[in-house]
Amino acid sequence: MKKAVFLLMWLLAGKCGVMFGQPVVLNSNDKPLWHKIGEISLDFHENRDAIVVQSDEKFGSVKFIVTEAPVEMLDLEIFCEIEGLQTVRINANVQVPGESKPIDLNNGEWKLKRIVFVSNTEPSNRDKKGHVEIWGIKPKDVK
Repeated sequence: MKKAVFLLMWLLAGKCGVMFGQPVVLNSNDKPLWHKIGEISLDFHENRDAIVVQSDEKFGSVKFIVTEAPVEMLDLEIFCEIEGLQTVRINANVQVPGESKPIDLNNGEWKLKRIVFVSNTEPSNRDKKGHVEIWGIKPKDVK
């Protein structure tokens, strides 16, 4: 029974493109402290992929970094525990390597639960998957 439940959850996570966050810190002496929230390889057969955030930390801004293949990023849907949903219209082709500008979260301090990427890929890159990392900055770390 345990094996069946595990297999079902593994299959559902793979279909939804869900990856779990990994705590990593990017630090520079003269820049704010960015924390890696998670990463995912986008499934270009789907146009919605999600990262489930496994952190109790609160963030004031997020940004994403794209590697491996260009991505046409349409929207980010950012879900949090109390504030609900913030949809951010991106509507940009992000080349490799590329990153977004910091995206300020409404009300400045969000305990993130999930981030959904709504995206497309360029027809010439259908055999590749775009790798996306999401980074966040805590309000207390802003200098």
